[in-house]
Amino acid sequence: MSDLLRNGVFPLPATLPAECHCLDLSGSHTPSELLQRIGTALGFPEWYDANFDALFDCLIDAANIDCLALTGLEAFAAAQAEAFSTLHLVLAAVCDVRGELGQPVCFYLAGLSEGRTHAGG
Repeated sequence: MSDLLRNGVFPLPATLPAECHCLDLSGSHTPSELLQRIGTALGFPEWYDANFDALFDCLIDAANIDCLALTGLEAFAAAQAEAFSTLHLVLAAVCDVRGELGQPVCFYLAGLSEGRTHAGG
């Protein structure tokens, strides 16, 4: 695992590790649209209901994802601050649980300020 791949949620770096899967979420205007696009891109199961609880559950079970960059979220973060904050909290909780399970995951989040990083447990 490269130095950039660590368990937690971090602002998007200038250069992503080659191992990192990147989702461009530009143009997502509502939380449900954002969550639906994530679920579709990652091939979540049919029961995925495009809500934050289901996102948490699917990311806990997604053993094939160890690094995920969510790009194009700057406008969403500004327009949907509460939903963006919830997204950050859900990703942080995923890091905590997966860290405890010995399955660390790293999320890079466009629109996240340096002071809001979360190093998972």
